[in-house]
Amino acid sequence: YYIMQQLLLNVSLIIVAVFNLFLGIFVFSKNRKNNINKVFLALTVCLAVWALTILMTYLRIGAKHLDFWSNATFWGPSFLIAFLLYFSLIFPENKKKISRKATILIFTPSFILFFLSVFQKINIKTYNAWTMDRGFGIYIFNFFLFFYLLLTFFEFYNTFKHTTGTEKQQVKFVFSGLLFAAVMGVIFNLIMPLAFGNARLNILGPSAAGTIFIIFITYAITKHHLFDIKIIATELLVGFLALTLTIDVFSSTTPFKIAFKTLILLITVYLGVSLIKSSLAEIKRRKQLEEMTATLKKANIELKRLDKAKSEFISIASHQLRTPLAAIKGYISMIIDGDYGKIPNKSKKPIKRIFEANERLIRLVNSLLSVSRIQSGKLEMIKEPLSLEKIISEAVDEIKIEAVKKNIYLRFRKPKKPLPIIIGDRDKLEQVILNIVDNAIKYTAKGGVEITVSEKMENDKKFLLIKVSDTGQGIAKGEKEKLFTSFSRGKAGIRFWTAGAGLGLYVAKTFVDMHHGKIWAQPRKKRGSTFFIELPVEPVENEKAIGDRTEKTGATENF
Repeated sequence: YYIMQQLLLNVSLIIVAVFNLFLGIFVFSKNRKNNINKVFLALTVCLAVWALTILMTYLRIGAKHLDFWSNATFWGPSFLIAFLLYFSLIFPENKKKISRKATILIFTPSFILFFLSVFQKINIKTYNAWTMDRGFGIYIFNFFLFFYLLLTFFEFYNTFKHTTGTEKQQVKFVFSGLLFAAVMGVIFNLIMPLAFGNARLNILGPSAAGTIFIIFITYAITKHHLFDIKIIATELLVGFLALTLTIDVFSSTTPFKIAFKTLILLITVYLGVSLIKSSLAEIKRRKQLEEMTATLKKANIELKRLDKAKSEFISIASHQLRTPLAAIKGYISMIIDGDYGKIPNKSKKPIKRIFEANERLIRLVNSLLSVSRIQSGKLEMIKEPLSLEKIISEAVDEIKIEAVKKNIYLRFRKPKKPLPIIIGDRDKLEQVILNIVDNAIKYTAKGGVEITVSEKMENDKKFLLIKVSDTGQGIAKGEKEKLFTSFSRGKAGIRFWTAGAGLGLYVAKTFVDMHHGKIWAQPRKKRGSTFFIELPVEPVENEKAIGDRTEKTGATENF
């Protein structure tokens, strides 16, 4: 039983040493210029040396040089604590540049502890299978161990507070692994030998504690891409299988078994190499994706900044333009009305064109202001009981001159019975009707525009449905989806009305959405298109608050 126990302990120490060395060399080979990789290699070497020196003490029990090897068990941890502190200062992503003086200051105590452990009887005077007699050097070692661990923990904690995202998670896992390993190391390599004189469990320091520390870092690697752990795991698996099958080949006794197992070995190696290549390709794609994501993130931030600047510019420019345009409109109106004297006949037409151009600019500025308020979230709703029939009539009265100029009809077919009252913002609903009707007039060369409004029920809820039908160019294929987006214009719009900015339908949809309604468009069978506006009818406690309602019902107003 004792022999089997000793064999298991020795094998576990060898596995720990080999595993740490392999992991450290592999990570270092991936990027030899990275300081984090260099320090990680040093940490794994120190753990391997620690495990191997403890192994030598077991192998030399009762031998002449046992005291030497028992003191040599301090070599690994003497430098390990310094590399841990250095690692905490640069982790993650080489966060600090350590000066040469600071590096010398960090590692000087390690060299002192190393030289103390070279001389026998200073750290450990005598050592046997179960007990040891300690020297004064071990107290010096313990002091520096605790001091360096406190500095390391403080540095990791400080880094954890000032990092975010992936880096914060990396620090969290490395810190947790270090804390767990430090507790185990202190218990089994200091408290047990010093307090109880039992040095038999010191194997758990480098083997269990060191391995757990590596596992925590590996978890951080796997989850947060500190190193390419997938390649490490794949190569370890392939190497282990190849080694096992090679031993099996050499242990075969017949030519058939040798040939068969050699074939299995070759297939395994081929598939393993393919698997490694696949993992490398996956990691490469992942890194490219991460780089693209970072680039897109920066671009998105810049686009948001530019969009905000654009909105602010539009808002400021629009406000600055409103005052002079209003003044121009006022003076031109006074000139047309004859307040400054009689206008020559040849000047009347140009002045009217100036007035119309100014009106278009005012409408454009108002649309830009609406868009600016929509995008900045500063648009407010002033809700009140409203007569939709009256709003449509007023909007038609305001815009009928445009239909007369184009010699087309503009009809509002009033409902046969009074419409129910709705709750909404008068100005915004009027703007919706104006924008939709104005849009229909602009793109209609012959025929005209007809407006109807009716009640409808849907899922036990009452709605008012407005239809604006025209005999214009209609909606081209592929344009229906982008009709209500800002600065979007169809081919017909560009051909028939070059002065538009593509904001009218966008503003109309936004205002309808604010009223919890719907707006959409459909091409007509023969020619033209129909725009639908659906608004919910909310109960009103006092309908008399509406004011004057249109008395005429069932009539048709023609312009």
